[in-house]
Amino acid sequence: MPVMLSDSVIVGCLTEKRKFIFKNGHLIKRPDIVYYVKCVLYSTLHTMNNNTLESILKEADQAEKSQNFFQAAHLYKSALKKALKSANSETISFIKTKLVEMNQKSQKEFKSIEIEQELPQEKIDEIINRILNQGNLEKSLEAIGLCSGLCPQKKRITETYKKSMPLAFQLATLTTITDKGHMVKRGSDGEYSWFIEIYKINQGISETLLLKLFYQLMKSKKLDEKSLEQYLDDTKIFPANSLKILKIGIHHYFAEDYISALHILIPQFEGIFLHLSELLGIDTIALNQENGISTTTKTLSSLYLSSDKFTNAWGEDFCQQIDFVLFEPLGYKLRHRTAHGEISAEECNILTTSIMIYFFLVLAANIKTQETLS
Repeated sequence: MPVMLSDSVIVGCLTEKRKFIFKNGHLIKRPDIVYYVKCVLYSTLHTMNNNTLESILKEADQAEKSQNFFQAAHLYKSALKKALKSANSETISFIKTKLVEMNQKSQKEFKSIEIEQELPQEKIDEIINRILNQGNLEKSLEAIGLCSGLCPQKKRITETYKKSMPLAFQLATLTTITDKGHMVKRGSDGEYSWFIEIYKINQGISETLLLKLFYQLMKSKKLDEKSLEQYLDDTKIFPANSLKILKIGIHHYFAEDYISALHILIPQFEGIFLHLSELLGIDTIALNQENGISTTTKTLSSLYLSSDKFTNAWGEDFCQQIDFVLFEPLGYKLRHRTAHGEISAEECNILTTSIMIYFFLVLAANIKTQETLS
């Protein structure tokens, strides 16, 4: 029987420390969007059904001893698939540990490729001037919340991303890992991974525009802690207790204490967003039938954000943006990482906190008064 061969590519999307330099209103350097890629050609005979779990583990051990950690990781992944069928918890636990270990050790074998983004400067300047020339701060903040240029258009990205997809993403086997060696959900889906990369580029352009807008408004002394709090207060759509906590987050934002600000703004946005969604007629009550019947407020998730009820109420683009920033494993995943203590101090910065401030402006601009929700 001839040996079956296949191209295998591992793409390690390492957790980014989103550092950048922003000086005098100009973005000097954006964080690079980097993939760590290794392409190899080797026998995949071990993936055939007639290979036993023991033989795959033996081959993985040999690869590890030869310091071929990339191949060892691939073999342990194949072994894990077989082990799951046996439901042997000790074996599964051993293989999981080895898989993560090999992923960590194989990172130094990767080569990096960068995706460059060209900013449409004329378009950005046009949008900035239009928003800044609204007449007063209230109208400018409302224009920010309604500006389509600050929210990537999912339909347009969906229609165009396939045209630029690298051959490796179309034909090869992909595995996406974090810097801790964990495999990322949907990281093996080449088409989806490339969609997220193109989305990330468009989101980066939106972030550049947002930072420039905030900088210009702050520079002109129009936007500060008190004026932003007053604007959100005047909308009358935020619950009193939530607004009280939100103002503390805003205080830390303007004090440049981005660690505190981000850890306050993210959960408050989730709670307020669900509260407003309920007022818009969306069912936000979760039913639990374990040990009797109980109810609670649903936890916001990618599943809910992609549902027709949420996209019809808030728009598909805004729901996709929330998902990318807060939940998407291949995106920023800020909600999960702040909630579970996985975010770095460097990632709690002016960029990530400004995105959360922007989310509140979208809510305020799209829902004027609580009476409209009744």
